[in-house]
Amino acid sequence: MTKKCLVATSLFLMHFGLTQAATLTIDSTSPELTRLRKAYATESKNITTAASLTTFKKEYSKAKDSATRSPVYLKQLAILEKARDRDLKRIQDRFQVSLAKLDKSTMAVIDKRYSKQLTLLQSRSSKRLKLNYLADLKILEKKLIAKNDLAGAILVQNERKKAQTGVTTGASATTKKKAVAPVVAAPTLKTKPKEIAQKPTPKKATPVPRKLTEANPQVYSSSMRGLAGSGSNSKNNTYTFQLNRIGSHATLSFQGWGTKTTDTMGDVFLIDNKGSRHQIAGWSPSTLKASTFYDVKGADDIEPIEVDISTLLTKSGTYKVEFIYRDGLEAFVIYKVTIQTW
Repeated sequence: MTKKCLVATSLFLMHFGLTQAATLTIDSTSPELTRLRKAYATESKNITTAASLTTFKKEYSKAKDSATRSPVYLKQLAILEKARDRDLKRIQDRFQVSLAKLDKSTMAVIDKRYSKQLTLLQSRSSKRLKLNYLADLKILEKKLIAKNDLAGAILVQNERKKAQTGVTTGASATTKKKAVAPVVAAPTLKTKPKEIAQKPTPKKATPVPRKLTEANPQVYSSSMRGLAGSGSNSKNNTYTFQLNRIGSHATLSFQGWGTKTTDTMGDVFLIDNKGSRHQIAGWSPSTLKASTFYDVKGADDIEPIEVDISTLLTKSGTYKVEFIYRDGLEAFVIYKVTIQTW
């Protein structure tokens, strides 16, 4: 310890009344002080600098990026996204159903109003006016004949002939039936005809299979009506097809509707000739389209939903198409299922 330190120490002790301690001799350092010095020196080597803080931030950002790219995270993210898409689709389908009901009720009022106007306009047409005029003339003619006013009746007849020009009455509009040729009975043979020796039946040639094309495919179809609903509310919802001839291309189409509206959703599965099950399509309010403005009564009133199944039809055999209900207020009525291949 330096002399300045010793003097300072002496002054300190004198200040507190320790006047007898004029000189102190320090010949060793305490272990505690040595330990603190070493700890301080060690900590000084690991002091945080701007460079080390920058490195830490980079490593932290890299770790977060790696975590969001890990297989576990990506798998869970895919599950969440699928659930989100399913919920959004249900919301969209519900919206489409409500919108269709709103459109139908709104258009019904407009159609009713304009149908009355159309009927009124048709009643005022020149043809209708002339037909009414002819009917009135005919009534007048009968009255004049009843009164024995032949001159007046002849004038009315002439007026009717003039008015009939260009007008097709119900009697004249009737299509004339074509004359049917009389049926002549075959003459009866009095003598027994001579027996003619039967020629040997020629062997039938094996028909050459027609060439399958997209315009001329092999068609397998079933119009058995089925029902796909929840629980036991399903009947004939599996269609079996025996496919004897398969081309390199194939499609499956189906036509169906809800029991009353389009508020129904479900999936369509194809069970191949090996028994493997494949989900190939589905239905929902957004995919069900009617081809008529009136109530749906059959397959002809519905636009088909079509899907390509070329990769699933590999060999001849038994294939099944199954309809599974998933959601909605109504069951799904299946009107027609068709497989085409070429």
